[in-house]
Amino acid sequence: MVAKFLVTFQWGEMAQDPDTIAAARRALVRWAASTGSALIDAGAPIRSTATLTRRGTEDDALGTAFMGWSVIDAADRNAAFGLLKDHPLLGLGARIQVNEPI
Repeated sequence: MVAKFLVTFQWGEMAQDPDTIAAARRALVRWAASTGSALIDAGAPIRSTATLTRRGTEDDALGTAFMGWSVIDAADRNAAFGLLKDHPLLGLGARIQVNEPI
């Protein structure tokens, strides 16, 4: 049985200058092509975030660590890790979180 995993990306130690971001985008296109049918949704980069609480909203546009997401198919968490181990953002210092829905 194959499960879907929500993969989220955080800046971590990745530089945020235009050249690094452009290089990351090119590398992501190559990585996505190498995943075959395992990449269900390539997702998108995140421009800004906001948090909704019972007290209202908080603008998180400056300083958020969250930078994007994807959805992959994998047999289990270890298979998901295997698919992501060569993800280009890791090499640039980003962090990847693998989330398995119930």
